[in-house]
Amino acid sequence: MYSKHVSDTTFEQMCDNTLLICDRCEYLKPDTNFKIPDWSSVKPGTDAGKELRKLVAKELKRRGLHKVAKKYRVDGKDVTYVEQAKIELDRFIDKGFASYFLITQDLINYGRKQGWPFGPRGSAGGSLVCFLLGIHCLDPLKWELSFDRFMASSRGGYMLKVKME
Repeated sequence: MYSKHVSDTTFEQMCDNTLLICDRCEYLKPDTNFKIPDWSSVKPGTDAGKELRKLVAKELKRRGLHKVAKKYRVDGKDVTYVEQAKIELDRFIDKGFASYFLITQDLINYGRKQGWPFGPRGSAGGSLVCFLLGIHCLDPLKWELSFDRFMASSRGGYMLKVKME
């Protein structure tokens, strides 16, 4: 006796039907890899890493931060704005995130033009590059925020490039 409310014959038929349905199903393994569009498919002929470096350098100059010699304590090191920007850019580009930040900046710029509010989320506030790109409005050096908390050097690069269609 399998159940008080279902006869043995009905229960066995239910099990057989379940197996029939299972046999008709295709095995599906979803692709759970992280993906991001490639910036060069958004702006053909451009290199995301070079474009990101160019935008950050331009913003450092526009704000006069390229001339600031004061050292700020970030993740146990004393760095200037230029030094911290280089550390972050090297890490972002080495780990395949350059396109991500360019596209994020583009989306946020569009949203701001529409009047949508934006602010830093969590550890992203620790990124000078995000601040300089206008992704958030919090100067992480001024507040001694940790960049490593946002993207530790030990973190693997896992963004995959996909062409936008």
